[in-house]
Amino acid sequence: SLIVRNEGYIVFRTEYGSGIMDKNGNILIKDKYEYIPYCNGRMFIARMGNEYVAMSMDENIISEYRVNKIVSITSNGFVGIKDDNYVLLNDNFKLLKEFSNLVYNLKPYAEISY
Repeated sequence: SLIVRNEGYIVFRTEYGSGIMDKNGNILIKDKYEYIPYCNGRMFIARMGNEYVAMSMDENIISEYRVNKIVSITSNGFVGIKDDNYVLLNDNFKLLKEFSNLVYNLKPYAEISY
C-alpha cells in the first residue's frame, strides 16, 4: 500500500514492513520498520517494538524521547501517549509538556500554537 505524506514523500508498506520513497519512486528508507506514520523529508517517525521514535533520513535517532502511541500529527508537532500520560512534542520530537491525570482529550486542541 502507498500513502502520500508531507512534501510528497510516500510511505509504502510491503510484507517486510514500511519504508519511504520520493515522488519519483526512489527508495529512501527500506521497508524494514513496523509502521511509519510521518515523514517530512528531514525526519520520519517509526514504530520500533512498542515505541515510536524520531529518525533522520539517514536513519539516525534524532531524539531520545519515545512514545507508546501517536495520537495526533500536526504542523506544530505531535501529541502522543507515554506511560498512560499525554505528551505534547514539538516538530523535532522534543518534549514540551507532559499531562498526567488528564480528563480532556488533547487531540482537538493539537493545532493550537505553542
